[in-house]
Amino acid sequence: MGNLFWVIQKNLRHEQSLQDLFDAMTRFDLDHVFIDIQPFTYKIDQDVSWIKNPVICMGSTKLVILAKNHGWVPGTFHNDNFSYIKYVQMYKDEMFNHDAICVDFKDLPTDKIIFTKPDTDLKLFSAEVMFPEDIQSWKYRISQLIGDGTYCQIQHDTKVIYCSPKETEIFQEYRLFVINGKVITASLYKIGDRVVYNSYVDQYIIDYGNYIANLWSPGFFYALDIVITKDGPKVLEINCGESAGFYASNVFKIVEEVELNFKQYSVDIYN
Repeated sequence: MGNLFWVIQKNLRHEQSLQDLFDAMTRFDLDHVFIDIQPFTYKIDQDVSWIKNPVICMGSTKLVILAKNHGWVPGTFHNDNFSYIKYVQMYKDEMFNHDAICVDFKDLPTDKIIFTKPDTDLKLFSAEVMFPEDIQSWKYRISQLIGDGTYCQIQHDTKVIYCSPKETEIFQEYRLFVINGKVITASLYKIGDRVVYNSYVDQYIIDYGNYIANLWSPGFFYALDIVITKDGPKVLEINCGESAGFYASNVFKIVEEVELNFKQYSVDIYN
């Protein structure tokens, strides 16, 4: 069945997820290699010059960047559509944080409490609610690092989003994996503040995910996070599928559908 060569990062994935990926490679007889990324670097722990395209990488956002550096095609299905402010523009009130604004890091407001996160899904920093004094201190530290010439992932012009912290109660959170515009598998991952992984997902949540995917999809393969509130389901965020945690999703189904749909894949249809 294999259309792709799979590069899988093993020093990141949860043990069960890693085992599921290994079992899927075996079941479907797919060409693959397990690699590590050396800590605090962008270096793979072994020679990978022999790997031939087409390639798909499963691992951290570092591996997404490394895929491009190595010239692996597609390597990742990440593209410029994976932007939070783009989601707000496309989904509008379907977004939980529909009031999000995108600014340069240096322009983050310091006069009010805000929720902030990177505009892209490359995990430059963790999303969080911040108080004015914390924002001021953070901006000062980043400015000092940049001024000293110290390497820093965040720059003055790094695009970030901010919005008002939401008081709306979130009852459950789900992760849905979308491939070629269709929800393939899903998992519950949180009830209130409690982490709970469960593969049972009500059909109305799957239907909502397909509705969102039909409105607009950022790419061929992605993880769509849905929250359930008193106002019904809302889109929390979207992550590149290759770097998203599986939780209790069906890993075999993800691998199978990526392979089966890859021949039809074209980046142009999402632009």
